[in-house]
Amino acid sequence: MQFPERTITNREGFRAWYAEVGDAYSQQSHDIERLEVRRSSTATEVDVVVVWNATRRADLTSLLMRATQTWTIGNTGPRGAPVIIEYIVKTLENIA
Repeated sequence: MQFPERTITNREGFRAWYAEVGDAYSQQSHDIERLEVRRSSTATEVDVVVVWNATRRADLTSLLMRATQTWTIGNTGPRGAPVIIEYIVKTLENIA
């Protein structure tokens, strides 16, 4: 998983990142602006544009950001369950 601030390669890293974001920001919302899905025999690619609204806890600054993301999802989990193979935040821009 590639975020603007770091790349995560395991569940422990994801849990740490998620806890840090939860501690640093409050009143978070995510609104999907665009969603495109492409399927192949081995994976599904999803392009998503999300508007993230949050308040920074340290100084109560309101943030409004647009993130362009690509998700690659495979059917490689137990019993063919979906598994995130790759997640990339391509752009993150301030739109406030």
